Amino acid sequence: MFRLTAILLFTLAGVASADGLTVEVKGADGKLTKLEEASFGKRWTLRGKKDASEVTFDLADVISLQVVGNSALARPEGSQVLFPTGEVIAGDIMTSEEETVVLQGKFNGRLEIPLTVVQGVILLESVDATKEKIEDLTRAIRQGKRTGDQVLLKNGDALTGLFLKLSSANVEIMKDDAEAQVDREVVAALAIDPTLLDYRAPEGLHALLRFKDGSSIRVSEMTTDGWELKAMTAIGLPVEIDSRLLVDVTMYNGRAVYLSDLEPVEEVAEAYWDDRRERRQDLNVLGQPIRIGETVYTKGIGVKSHSSLSYDVGSYERFEAIAGLDRAAGYLASVRFLVLVDGETRFDSGEMTVRSEPAAINVDIAGGKRLTLVVDYASRGDVQDYADWADARMVR
Repeated sequence: MFRLTAILLFTLAGVASADGLTVEVKGADGKLTKLEEASFGKRWTLRGKKDASEVTFDLADVISLQVVGNSALARPEGSQVLFPTGEVIAGDIMTSEEETVVLQGKFNGRLEIPLTVVQGVILLESVDATKEKIEDLTRAIRQGKRTGDQVLLKNGDALTGLFLKLSSANVEIMKDDAEAQVDREVVAALAIDPTLLDYRAPEGLHALLRFKDGSSIRVSEMTTDGWELKAMTAIGLPVEIDSRLLVDVTMYNGRAVYLSDLEPVEEVAEAYWDDRRERRQDLNVLGQPIRIGETVYTKGIGVKSHSSLSYDVGSYERFEAIAGLDRAAGYLASVRFLVLVDGETRFDSGEMTVRSEPAAINVDIAGGKRLTLVVDYASRGDVQDYADWADARMVR
């Protein structure tokens, strides 16, 4: 596909041993293993030390890994490029040249990203980029309905047409058969016509990497050399990243399927009063990043009580999730999480409030046909019952 060279270098503040990362590895068998001096090798291997003994993992048998001590921002700050499968890369957006967006890493490096794989570009400088504005623009880019490219202005207006060029001074757009220039100072973001996109998540073995600044990329291969992590992105863009900025790795290897990547075969969403809300994939029900306590989750489903979601089990043997009320839930929120297999309750959290610890769920679903996730009302109706099934997945 595209063979472009880029270097991503971020500020260093990661937690690591003298010779490598300290990580917690979750295998397909559900076991957690802590490795020190961990590094990535060729052909999707992970090497490290457990109790001073050398250990090698085949990442084809790993569900995920977490770098100990590292955490990610819920969203990147400032200007950033958004991809249609959920990834985002933060940096200084420079120009568009020959059907690409040129992004300069905040500390070093240059990426030339083809427009055909870009869903949108946020152009706000850090002084203007409040968390609320970033969330509003992200929602407009990811969920907005449009029939062409859109230039989203800081005053809330939008211009629809054909995006032509981005320079340090202007955004150029073809509108009503005439070229128009818009002062870049008044532009908040660009939303690209979805019919022009040519980017899908790879189908084979690959990984989703998340970094401390909230950036995330999908890669089809990766290795480490010292602290340098070298990877090939899903769009064929080689990158070099300091591994101490890595927060977690989600493996896509056929051993697990995330429910947020599936559509339920049956769904019920009811309101106790009149505030009915639809589920959100990989976001809370308000369209914000999933956050339970202090932890931000890349994958998961956000719902509001009462909610019931059913999925075909197929050949999967275990269901895993972290269940809890989102940080956005009100102090009166109270819910009850239930997991059913073929109508039989396999997990019941009891009443949970915003003060409750999240529930780590591990349910045997082997031999079952239908998995159903229920978030029910508890003692206070559905007042701001914003609930999350974080990292919800079936494993085999």
